Amino acid sequence: SISPSAGLAVDRVLQYTVVTPDGSVRTANACQNTDLFFALRGGGGGTFGVVMDATILATPKRTYQVASINWPVNNDNLEQMVKVFVDNATALATQGWGGYLTPTTGALAITNPLVTTKQAQQSLKPLMDLAISLGGTATIVQVGSFGQWFSEFVSNQLDVQQDAVGLPNALSSRLIPEANHRTAAGRAELVTALMNAFNNTVFSQIHLTTPFGFKGTNGSDTSVNPIWRTSLYQVILVNSWFFNSQLADRKAAYAASTTAANFLRDITPNSGAYHNEADIHEPNFQQSFWGTQLYNKLLGIKNKYDPKHILDCWNCSTSYFFC
Repeated sequence: SISPSAGLAVDRVLQYTVVTPDGSVRTANACQNTDLFFALRGGGGGTFGVVMDATILATPKRTYQVASINWPVNNDNLEQMVKVFVDNATALATQGWGGYLTPTTGALAITNPLVTTKQAQQSLKPLMDLAISLGGTATIVQVGSFGQWFSEFVSNQLDVQQDAVGLPNALSSRLIPEANHRTAAGRAELVTALMNAFNNTVFSQIHLTTPFGFKGTNGSDTSVNPIWRTSLYQVILVNSWFFNSQLADRKAAYAASTTAANFLRDITPNSGAYHNEADIHEPNFQQSFWGTQLYNKLLGIKNKYDPKHILDCWNCSTSYFFC
């Protein structure tokens, strides 16, 4: 949620100490083992080696404007909120707003360290006015640190819990480019696709976590898919099953999440997905996760440092899937 104002985490890494599959302890930074440094910053770090430590650029403590917007949960209210959100998404991303919109709970929790309270009120007025007109609530407060915002507004209001191991969830996701928001027709198409996607899931969320408005780097020195830099937000879509469900039920959950994401894939053919929160059946994963050019470069680095593919994973043996 601070990526819109501070860049992605990999943008801020200055150095890694990593043990590569040959047992060597290597220092990777902008001056040595530069190809490994590049790969570790976005290429699926755990498959190039075991990172022992990382040196990360810190940011001085900042104050944050925090908005908490809530509305009664029903499909009509959600569609109205999504429409206003989509209409204002480019401005919000440009201004540095980050956070989460959760359709299933009727909540938008976002924060920004780059604006004043007055500026925050102006930029969020359309969303706040609509929420109040629907019988909801909307507040903006200033907090003294990111930690305070996360504990008071994200953990409490969004009921965030530490994920257990082996949750019965089937996940898919999509990055939504700024280009889809440029025209009224494009925005209307996007609202329809989002609502269709949401209606095919048991849980969904819009993550305002892309570095669209961050000007500290263009990301060319990282292996993150460039679509992250031109997308306004990420959408995650989740279906689940019971622990005692049959295999057919589990397959159905994965199929439903794939179907939900297809509504967004169809209108964003040149976009992609975040490989840490992606459909395990992601179509054309090489392009979706990294872009074909980056994927081929990363594959060469993978074969250099792990030629025997000791650090292997899903589809590795047939498609060199190394994320």
